[in-house]
Amino acid sequence: MTTATIQQTLTDQTIASDMLITAKASIKDIATALSEAATPQVRTLLKQQFDMAVSSHEQLSNFMMSKGWYNPFNIKQQIQTDIQNANTVLNL
Repeated sequence: MTTATIQQTLTDQTIASDMLITAKASIKDIATALSEAATPQVRTLLKQQFDMAVSSHEQLSNFMMSKGWYNPFNIKQQIQTDIQNANTVLNL
């Protein structure tokens, strides 16, 4: 693997990881807002936003799993992936 390929892979993986973290935070924030909504109209809007956020998270998780960047069902593999990524960064 060339340095350019490593850098591109890391960049894509870093962006996807950041998006996944943001999606998780959005789900939490929308759920909090939903629990505090004062009107049925606001609750309906927030429920729609919540459903879209969960769907986006699922799509992004599936994409990252297909690339081998995210292993939520195999913690040992995820730790190995994280160690590999850290070593790659150190060797750039």
